[in-house]
Amino acid sequence: GSANALIEAAQFGVTTVAFSISSIPEMIEDKQTGFLIPAFDESLMSKVIADIIENKIETSQHQINSKILIEEKFLFKDKVKQIEGIINES
Repeated sequence: GSANALIEAAQFGVTTVAFSISSIPEMIEDKQTGFLIPAFDESLMSKVIADIIENKIETSQHQINSKILIEEKFLFKDKVKQIEGIINES
């Protein structure tokens, strides 16, 4: 789904902009790892995207932060290691 697309985009350093609906806020921390737009506010969505394209918004730190967030919360290999650690503790 679209949530997976956001994870993949963040892994590759693409600045993410999405409506704040469903599980999206778990993947984007507004103005830290990308931009959350209030649900269906197309006007604000288009403004933020235009500002990014026109370099009015510095996004390099967002890209770094989003990669870190995705690695910590969503990467499968890390989840496997966490589960292995729990199993080995038993």
